[in-house]
Amino acid sequence: YLLVTLYVIKETQSQQGFLVLALGIGVVVSLYLLQLNRGFGIGYGVLSVLGFFVVLFGTLNKGPLASLLYKDSVTYRGDYWRAGWKMTVENPIFGVGLDSYGDWYRRSRTIEATLRRGPSITSDTAHNVFLDYSSNGGFPLLIAYLLFILLTLIAVFKVFQKNKDVDPAFITIVGGFVAFQAQSIVSINQIGLAIWGWLFMGIIIGYGLNYMDLSVLKKAPKQKGGNSS
Repeated sequence: YLLVTLYVIKETQSQQGFLVLALGIGVVVSLYLLQLNRGFGIGYGVLSVLGFFVVLFGTLNKGPLASLLYKDSVTYRGDYWRAGWKMTVENPIFGVGLDSYGDWYRRSRTIEATLRRGPSITSDTAHNVFLDYSSNGGFPLLIAYLLFILLTLIAVFKVFQKNKDVDPAFITIVGGFVAFQAQSIVSINQIGLAIWGWLFMGIIIGYGLNYMDLSVLKKAPKQKGGNSS
C-alpha cells in the first residue's frame, strides 16, 4: 500500500504529498520510540520538530532548502490566506456564509494579489482549513473546530499517559491525524479529504474515552422508602 501511495504521489507531482508522508512517518517513529525509551524518543522528537521547521521555512522561501522546496503556488496561497483573514475580521460573528468564500474573494483580495495573476483569477477556498472555517462561519465556527482538536490532543495525552504498552494501531492513527492537520494549513477543505480529519479525531477521542475515569459521572442509586426495623 505504501509503494502504491508513493507511486500516486510521484505521478501527480505532489511535493506536498511527499512532505506530508514524511511528517506522518516521523511522528509514528517518534511516538514508537517514545514508548520504548522516553529519553531516546524525546531526542528523536526534537530533531524531527527541527527538521519540520527547516522544511516549513524552505517552502516559504527561507532557509537552506528554499531553492528546493519553494514554489510560486506558495505565494498564491498567501493571497488566498490574506483574503480569508480579511473576510474573518470584517465578519467575525457569522462569516460570509458557508461555501461563500468564492463570492467574496474579489472584494477581499489585496491589490497585489489582483496584479500578480490578473483580475480574472479567483478562488473558492482559502487553501487553509482554519481560514475556511473562520471566513465561512466567523470566529464561533473556528473556535468550535479548535475545541475538537483540543479534545483530540487531550485524548492522545490520556492514552499515552495510562497505556504503557506500545500500541501500533493508535500510534499510526495519531501520525495520520498530525499529518492531516499539517496539510490542512495549505490545503482545501474538500469533503473527500476533510472526512479523514474528522475520522482521525473521532477514533482518537473514542480511544481516549476508554482511558478516562468516568466513575464521577455515575450517580449512586437513590434509596426509596425508609429503613425498616
